[in-house]
Amino acid sequence: MKPYLQWSYAFDKPSIFIETKSIVTSMMAFIAAKYRKYLIKKCILTMMNPRNGVNIKLLESEVAPSVTKTGKMEQIPLIDLIDELTKNSEQFGDETSLWWSQVIRIGFYWLTGNGRKAIEIKGRFPSSLRNNLLALSLMFASCLKKYVSVEKHPRRWNSIKQFVHFLQLLDRASYELRKSFEANSNSINGDPCDDCHVQLVEAFQLLALDWILSSRVRLWQHFQTLSNQQEQHNNKQSQLSTIRNYSISAFGQDLKVLRYLSQSMMSSARTKLYYYEGVYRLISGANPFETQLQFGRALRKRHCGHRSQKLICSPGSQDESPSSLSDIDDYARSLQMSATYMPDQYFISTGERRGLIQEVNSIRNQYGSFKRLIVS
Repeated sequence: MKPYLQWSYAFDKPSIFIETKSIVTSMMAFIAAKYRKYLIKKCILTMMNPRNGVNIKLLESEVAPSVTKTGKMEQIPLIDLIDELTKNSEQFGDETSLWWSQVIRIGFYWLTGNGRKAIEIKGRFPSSLRNNLLALSLMFASCLKKYVSVEKHPRRWNSIKQFVHFLQLLDRASYELRKSFEANSNSINGDPCDDCHVQLVEAFQLLALDWILSSRVRLWQHFQTLSNQQEQHNNKQSQLSTIRNYSISAFGQDLKVLRYLSQSMMSSARTKLYYYEGVYRLISGANPFETQLQFGRALRKRHCGHRSQKLICSPGSQDESPSSLSDIDDYARSLQMSATYMPDQYFISTGERRGLIQEVNSIRNQYGSFKRLIVS
Protein backbone atom coordinates (compact mmCIF):
# COMPACT_ATOMS: atom_id res chain seq x y z
CA MET A 1 0.00 0.00 0.00
CA LYS A 2 1.44 3.36 -0.99
CA PRO A 3 1.96 6.07 1.67
CA TYR A 4 -0.92 8.52 1.94
CA LEU A 5 1.46 11.42 1.21
CA GLN A 6 1.75 10.05 -2.32
CA TRP A 7 -1.98 9.57 -2.86
CA SER A 8 -3.39 11.60 -5.71
CA TYR A 9 -6.87 12.03 -7.14
CA ALA A 10 -5.45 12.34 -10.63
CA PHE A 11 -3.35 9.20 -10.28
CA ASP A 12 -6.12 7.16 -8.70
CA LYS A 13 -9.38 7.97 -10.50
CA PRO A 14 -9.94 11.51 -11.77
CA SER A 15 -13.56 12.59 -11.79
CA ILE A 16 -15.63 15.64 -12.68
CA PHE A 17 -17.84 14.95 -9.66
CA ILE A 18 -15.28 15.68 -6.93
CA GLU A 19 -12.60 18.30 -6.55
CA THR A 20 -9.31 17.16 -8.06
CA LYS A 21 -6.13 17.95 -6.16
CA SER A 22 -2.58 17.14 -7.15
CA ILE A 23 -1.52 15.95 -3.69
CA VAL A 24 -3.67 14.80 -0.78
CA THR A 25 -2.01 15.16 2.61
CA SER A 26 -4.89 13.74 4.63
CA MET A 27 -6.02 10.14 4.51
CA MET A 28 -9.44 11.18 5.84
CA ALA A 29 -9.87 13.72 3.02
CA PHE A 30 -8.96 11.08 0.45
CA ILE A 31 -11.51 8.60 1.82
CA ALA A 32 -14.16 11.31 2.16
CA ALA A 33 -13.79 12.20 -1.53
CA LYS A 34 -14.51 8.60 -2.49
CA TYR A 35 -17.45 8.61 -0.11
CA ARG A 36 -18.91 11.71 -1.77
CA LYS A 37 -18.63 10.13 -5.18
CA TYR A 38 -20.42 7.05 -3.89
CA LEU A 39 -23.24 9.22 -2.51
CA ILE A 40 -23.58 11.01 -5.85
CA LYS A 41 -23.80 7.66 -7.61
CA LYS A 42 -26.35 6.26 -5.17
CA CYS A 43 -28.60 9.33 -5.31
CA ILE A 44 -28.66 10.05 -9.04
CA LEU A 45 -28.97 6.41 -10.11
CA THR A 46 -31.84 5.87 -7.70
CA MET A 47 -33.58 8.89 -9.18
CA MET A 48 -32.86 8.40 -12.88
CA ASN A 49 -31.19 5.13 -13.87
CA PRO A 50 -31.26 2.34 -11.27
CA ARG A 51 -28.97 -0.63 -11.88
CA ASN A 52 -27.55 -3.55 -9.97
CA GLY A 53 -30.13 -3.59 -7.22
CA VAL A 54 -30.31 0.16 -6.67
CA ASN A 55 -33.99 0.76 -6.04
CA ILE A 56 -36.41 2.97 -4.18
CA LYS A 57 -39.25 1.92 -1.92
CA LEU A 58 -42.21 3.59 -0.27
CA LEU A 59 -42.72 3.16 3.48
CA GLU A 60 -46.20 2.89 4.91
CA SER A 61 -45.40 5.68 7.37
CA GLU A 62 -42.60 8.06 8.20
CA VAL A 63 -40.34 6.05 10.50
CA ALA A 64 -36.71 6.14 11.48
CA PRO A 65 -34.26 4.19 9.28
CA SER A 66 -33.95 0.57 10.41
CA VAL A 67 -30.66 -0.77 11.73
CA THR A 68 -29.62 -4.41 12.01
CA LYS A 69 -28.17 -6.03 15.14
CA THR A 70 -24.67 -5.58 13.73
CA GLY A 71 -25.22 -1.84 13.43
CA LYS A 72 -25.54 -1.87 9.64
CA MET A 73 -28.09 0.49 8.11
CA GLU A 74 -30.64 -1.45 6.06
CA GLN A 75 -32.60 1.44 4.59
CA ILE A 76 -32.39 5.22 4.68
CA PRO A 77 -34.51 8.06 3.24
CA LEU A 78 -33.16 9.34 -0.05
CA ILE A 79 -33.32 12.94 1.14
CA ASP A 80 -31.01 12.01 4.04
CA LEU A 81 -28.42 10.75 1.55
CA ILE A 82 -28.59 14.07 -0.28
CA ASP A 83 -28.22 15.95 3.02
CA GLU A 84 -25.20 13.81 3.91
CA LEU A 85 -23.60 14.57 0.55
CA THR A 86 -24.10 18.31 1.06
CA LYS A 87 -22.78 18.18 4.62
CA ASN A 88 -19.68 16.21 3.68
CA SER A 89 -18.93 18.52 0.75
CA GLU A 90 -19.14 21.59 2.98
CA GLN A 91 -17.04 19.94 5.68
CA PHE A 92 -14.14 19.23 3.32
CA GLY A 93 -14.54 22.38 1.21
CA ASP A 94 -15.35 20.54 -2.02
CA GLU A 95 -17.23 23.09 -4.15
CA THR A 96 -17.48 20.67 -7.06
CA SER A 97 -19.34 17.91 -5.23
CA LEU A 98 -21.37 20.56 -3.39
CA TRP A 99 -22.68 21.85 -6.71
CA TRP A 100 -23.55 18.33 -7.87
CA SER A 101 -25.42 17.78 -4.60
CA GLN A 102 -27.46 20.91 -5.32
CA VAL A 103 -28.27 19.62 -8.81
CA ILE A 104 -29.43 16.32 -7.32
CA ARG A 105 -31.51 18.12 -4.70
CA ILE A 106 -33.21 20.28 -7.34
CA GLY A 107 -33.97 17.17 -9.39
CA PHE A 108 -35.31 15.36 -6.33
CA TYR A 109 -37.71 18.18 -5.45
CA TRP A 110 -39.03 18.45 -8.99
CA LEU A 111 -39.49 14.69 -9.34
CA THR A 112 -41.47 14.58 -6.10
CA GLY A 113 -43.70 17.50 -7.10
CA ASN A 114 -42.13 20.10 -4.80
CA GLY A 115 -41.31 22.76 -7.34
CA ARG A 116 -41.27 25.61 -4.82
CA LYS A 117 -38.40 24.07 -2.90
CA ALA A 118 -36.51 23.47 -6.14
CA ILE A 119 -36.89 27.10 -7.20
CA GLU A 120 -35.58 28.35 -3.85
CA ILE A 121 -32.24 26.52 -4.19
CA LYS A 122 -29.38 28.76 -5.28
CA GLY A 123 -25.97 27.35 -6.07
CA ARG A 124 -22.59 28.73 -7.06
CA PHE A 125 -21.24 27.26 -10.27
CA PRO A 126 -17.68 25.99 -9.56
CA SER A 127 -14.84 27.29 -11.70
CA SER A 128 -13.55 23.75 -12.23
CA LEU A 129 -16.64 22.93 -14.34
CA ARG A 130 -16.70 26.01 -16.56
CA ASN A 131 -15.45 24.01 -19.53
CA ASN A 132 -17.55 20.92 -18.82
CA LEU A 133 -20.37 20.64 -21.36
CA LEU A 134 -22.60 18.47 -19.18
CA ALA A 135 -22.35 20.85 -16.23
CA LEU A 136 -23.08 23.84 -18.47
CA SER A 137 -26.18 22.18 -19.90
CA LEU A 138 -27.40 21.35 -16.39
CA MET A 139 -26.82 24.93 -15.25
CA PHE A 140 -28.72 26.42 -18.21
CA ALA A 141 -31.53 23.86 -18.00
CA SER A 142 -32.08 24.27 -14.25
CA CYS A 143 -32.18 28.08 -14.45
CA LEU A 144 -34.60 28.04 -17.38
CA LYS A 145 -36.87 25.49 -15.73
CA LYS A 146 -36.97 27.63 -12.59
CA TYR A 147 -37.80 30.73 -14.61
CA VAL A 148 -40.59 29.14 -16.61
CA SER A 149 -42.08 27.52 -13.49
CA VAL A 150 -42.46 30.72 -11.46
CA GLU A 151 -46.09 31.83 -11.34
CA LYS A 152 -45.62 35.20 -9.61
CA HIS A 153 -45.38 37.29 -12.79
CA PRO A 154 -47.69 35.76 -15.45
CA ARG A 155 -47.71 38.99 -17.49
CA ARG A 156 -44.11 38.50 -18.56
CA TRP A 157 -45.38 35.91 -21.07
CA ASN A 158 -47.63 38.46 -22.80
CA SER A 159 -44.80 39.51 -25.11
CA ILE A 160 -43.82 37.65 -28.26
CA LYS A 161 -40.26 38.91 -27.85
CA GLN A 162 -40.10 37.20 -24.45
CA PHE A 163 -40.93 33.86 -26.04
CA VAL A 164 -38.26 34.31 -28.70
CA HIS A 165 -35.55 35.10 -26.13
CA PHE A 166 -36.51 32.14 -23.97
CA LEU A 167 -36.46 29.79 -26.97
CA GLN A 168 -32.95 30.98 -27.79
CA LEU A 169 -31.77 30.20 -24.26
CA LEU A 170 -33.35 26.74 -24.45
CA ASP A 171 -31.53 26.17 -27.73
CA ARG A 172 -28.26 27.07 -25.99
CA ALA A 173 -28.92 24.48 -23.28
CA SER A 174 -29.75 21.88 -25.94
CA TYR A 175 -26.58 22.73 -27.84
CA GLU A 176 -24.38 22.20 -24.77
CA LEU A 177 -26.09 18.89 -24.05
CA ARG A 178 -25.66 17.59 -27.60
CA LYS A 179 -22.00 18.57 -27.47
CA SER A 180 -21.62 16.60 -24.25
CA PHE A 181 -22.98 13.52 -26.03
CA GLU A 182 -20.46 14.01 -28.82
CA ALA A 183 -17.61 14.46 -26.35
CA ASN A 184 -18.54 11.33 -24.41
CA SER A 185 -18.80 9.25 -27.58
CA ASN A 186 -15.27 10.28 -28.57
CA SER A 187 -13.58 9.93 -25.20
CA ILE A 188 -14.36 9.07 -21.61
CA ASN A 189 -13.80 11.98 -19.24
CA GLY A 190 -12.50 9.91 -16.37
CA ASP A 191 -10.77 6.67 -15.58
CA PRO A 192 -11.69 3.99 -18.16
CA CYS A 193 -11.67 1.47 -15.32
CA ASP A 194 -14.24 3.49 -13.38
CA ASP A 195 -17.40 1.65 -14.38
CA CYS A 196 -19.75 4.05 -12.60
CA HIS A 197 -18.54 7.15 -14.46
CA VAL A 198 -20.48 6.32 -17.62
CA GLN A 199 -23.62 5.57 -15.61
CA LEU A 200 -23.35 8.87 -13.76
CA VAL A 201 -22.88 10.88 -16.94
CA GLU A 202 -25.84 9.18 -18.63
CA ALA A 203 -28.09 9.80 -15.63
CA PHE A 204 -27.20 13.49 -15.45
CA GLN A 205 -27.64 13.82 -19.22
CA LEU A 206 -31.12 12.37 -18.88
CA LEU A 207 -31.86 14.80 -16.05
CA ALA A 208 -30.72 17.80 -18.11
CA LEU A 209 -32.71 16.62 -21.13
CA ASP A 210 -35.81 16.20 -18.98
CA TRP A 211 -35.46 19.76 -17.67
CA ILE A 212 -35.09 21.14 -21.20
CA LEU A 213 -38.08 19.24 -22.59
CA SER A 214 -40.28 20.01 -19.58
CA SER A 215 -39.41 23.71 -19.98
CA ARG A 216 -40.49 23.51 -23.62
CA VAL A 217 -43.77 21.92 -22.53
CA ARG A 218 -44.35 24.66 -19.97
CA LEU A 219 -43.49 27.31 -22.56
CA TRP A 220 -45.99 25.74 -24.96
CA GLN A 221 -48.69 26.04 -22.28
CA HIS A 222 -47.90 29.74 -21.86
CA PHE A 223 -47.90 30.09 -25.64
CA GLN A 224 -51.40 28.61 -25.85
CA THR A 225 -52.63 31.28 -23.46
CA LEU A 226 -50.97 34.04 -25.49
CA SER A 227 -52.43 32.68 -28.74
CA ASN A 228 -55.94 32.76 -27.29
CA GLN A 229 -55.43 36.38 -26.25
CA GLN A 230 -54.15 37.42 -29.69
CA GLU A 231 -56.81 35.69 -31.81
CA GLN A 232 -58.33 39.00 -32.91
CA HIS A 233 -55.00 40.59 -33.89
CA ASN A 234 -54.36 39.44 -37.44
CA ASN A 235 -51.00 41.20 -37.65
CA LYS A 236 -49.59 38.97 -34.91
CA GLN A 237 -50.97 35.68 -36.15
CA SER A 238 -48.09 35.17 -38.58
CA GLN A 239 -45.54 35.77 -35.83
CA LEU A 240 -47.31 33.36 -33.51
CA SER A 241 -47.45 30.75 -36.26
CA THR A 242 -43.71 31.10 -36.90
CA ILE A 243 -42.90 30.73 -33.21
CA ARG A 244 -45.19 27.71 -32.91
CA ASN A 245 -43.58 25.93 -35.86
CA TYR A 246 -40.10 26.68 -34.55
CA SER A 247 -41.02 25.42 -31.06
CA ILE A 248 -42.31 22.15 -32.50
CA SER A 249 -39.15 21.71 -34.57
CA ALA A 250 -36.87 22.40 -31.59
CA PHE A 251 -38.88 19.99 -29.44
CA GLY A 252 -38.44 17.33 -32.12
CA GLN A 253 -34.66 17.84 -32.15
CA ASP A 254 -34.44 17.31 -28.39
CA LEU A 255 -36.72 14.30 -28.71
CA LYS A 256 -34.25 12.74 -31.14
CA VAL A 257 -31.56 13.00 -28.47
CA LEU A 258 -33.86 11.29 -25.98
CA ARG A 259 -34.54 8.49 -28.48
CA TYR A 260 -30.81 7.99 -28.92
CA LEU A 261 -30.25 7.96 -25.17
CA SER A 262 -33.03 5.47 -24.45
CA GLN A 263 -32.36 3.11 -27.35
CA SER A 264 -28.57 2.92 -27.35
CA MET A 265 -27.54 3.75 -23.79
CA MET A 266 -30.34 3.74 -21.19
CA SER A 267 -33.28 1.40 -21.61
CA SER A 268 -34.69 2.73 -18.32
CA ALA A 269 -35.40 6.05 -20.07
CA ARG A 270 -38.10 4.56 -22.30
CA THR A 271 -40.92 5.59 -19.98
CA LYS A 272 -39.80 9.19 -20.33
CA LEU A 273 -39.46 8.74 -24.09
CA TYR A 274 -43.06 7.54 -24.41
CA TYR A 275 -44.31 10.46 -22.33
CA TYR A 276 -42.54 13.07 -24.45
CA GLU A 277 -43.54 11.27 -27.66
CA GLY A 278 -47.13 11.80 -26.55
CA VAL A 279 -46.48 15.45 -25.72
CA TYR A 280 -44.82 15.97 -29.11
CA ARG A 281 -47.90 14.66 -30.88
CA LEU A 282 -50.10 16.80 -28.67
CA ILE A 283 -48.33 20.09 -29.43
CA SER A 284 -48.12 19.14 -33.11
CA GLY A 285 -51.89 18.72 -33.34
CA ALA A 286 -51.75 15.02 -34.21
CA ASN A 287 -54.60 12.55 -33.88
CA PRO A 288 -55.63 12.34 -30.19
CA PHE A 289 -55.66 8.55 -30.48
CA GLU A 290 -51.97 8.53 -31.42
CA THR A 291 -51.23 10.92 -28.56
CA GLN A 292 -53.02 8.81 -25.97
CA LEU A 293 -51.35 5.68 -27.33
CA GLN A 294 -47.96 7.08 -26.34
CA PHE A 295 -49.21 8.14 -22.91
CA GLY A 296 -50.55 4.61 -22.48
CA ARG A 297 -47.13 3.16 -23.28
CA ALA A 298 -45.61 5.42 -20.64
CA LEU A 299 -48.09 4.02 -18.10
CA ARG A 300 -47.48 0.40 -19.07
CA LYS A 301 -45.02 -0.25 -16.23
CA ARG A 302 -47.56 0.62 -13.57
CA HIS A 303 -48.86 -2.26 -11.50
CA CYS A 304 -51.91 -3.08 -9.41
CA GLY A 305 -50.63 -4.29 -6.08
CA HIS A 306 -53.07 -5.18 -3.33
CA ARG A 307 -52.28 -1.89 -1.57
CA SER A 308 -52.51 0.24 -4.67
CA GLN A 309 -55.08 3.03 -4.87
CA LYS A 310 -54.80 3.44 -8.62
CA LEU A 311 -58.06 3.86 -10.50
CA ILE A 312 -56.75 2.77 -13.88
CA CYS A 313 -54.22 -0.05 -13.94
CA SER A 314 -52.32 -2.22 -16.35
CA PRO A 315 -51.42 -5.89 -15.82
CA GLY A 316 -48.39 -6.57 -13.69
CA SER A 317 -47.17 -8.51 -10.70
CA GLN A 318 -47.58 -7.25 -7.17
CA ASP A 319 -43.86 -7.48 -6.55
CA GLU A 320 -43.02 -5.21 -9.48
CA SER A 321 -42.18 -1.66 -8.44
CA PRO A 322 -41.39 1.55 -10.34
CA SER A 323 -37.72 1.48 -11.23
CA SER A 324 -36.96 5.11 -10.41
CA LEU A 325 -38.35 8.40 -9.20
CA SER A 326 -38.18 9.58 -12.79
CA ASP A 327 -40.61 6.83 -13.85
CA ILE A 328 -43.06 7.77 -11.11
CA ASP A 329 -42.97 11.40 -12.20
CA ASP A 330 -43.58 10.35 -15.81
CA TYR A 331 -46.63 8.33 -14.73
CA ALA A 332 -48.12 11.36 -13.01
CA ARG A 333 -47.37 13.71 -15.89
CA SER A 334 -48.82 11.32 -18.47
CA LEU A 335 -52.05 11.08 -16.50
CA GLN A 336 -52.11 14.86 -16.05
CA MET A 337 -51.68 15.57 -19.76
CA SER A 338 -54.40 13.04 -20.64
CA ALA A 339 -56.83 14.53 -18.15
CA THR A 340 -56.10 18.11 -19.23
CA TYR A 341 -55.84 17.99 -23.02
CA MET A 342 -57.65 14.91 -24.31
CA PRO A 343 -61.02 15.80 -25.93
CA ASP A 344 -64.30 14.81 -24.29
CA GLN A 345 -64.98 12.26 -27.03
CA TYR A 346 -62.03 10.23 -25.80
CA PHE A 347 -63.56 9.56 -22.37
CA ILE A 348 -66.36 7.08 -21.84
CA SER A 349 -67.93 9.14 -19.05
CA THR A 350 -67.48 12.52 -17.42
CA GLY A 351 -66.13 10.87 -14.28
CA GLU A 352 -63.18 9.30 -16.09
CA ARG A 353 -61.37 12.61 -16.48
CA ARG A 354 -61.95 13.34 -12.81
CA GLY A 355 -60.63 9.89 -11.95
CA LEU A 356 -57.35 10.58 -13.76
CA ILE A 357 -56.88 13.78 -11.79
CA GLN A 358 -57.55 11.93 -8.54
CA GLU A 359 -54.92 9.36 -9.43
CA VAL A 360 -52.38 12.09 -10.18
CA ASN A 361 -53.04 13.61 -6.76
CA SER A 362 -52.70 10.18 -5.17
CA ILE A 363 -49.29 9.62 -6.75
CA ARG A 364 -48.07 13.08 -5.75
CA ASN A 365 -49.27 12.63 -2.18
CA GLN A 366 -47.65 9.22 -1.85
CA TYR A 367 -44.25 10.15 -3.21
CA GLY A 368 -44.20 13.76 -2.06
CA SER A 369 -43.30 12.77 1.50
CA PHE A 370 -39.50 12.93 1.69
CA LYS A 371 -38.96 10.59 4.63
CA ARG A 372 -41.04 7.80 3.05
CA LEU A 373 -38.78 7.52 -0.01
CA ILE A 374 -36.11 5.10 1.17
CA VAL A 375 -33.07 3.59 -0.51
CA SER A 376 -32.16 0.00 0.26
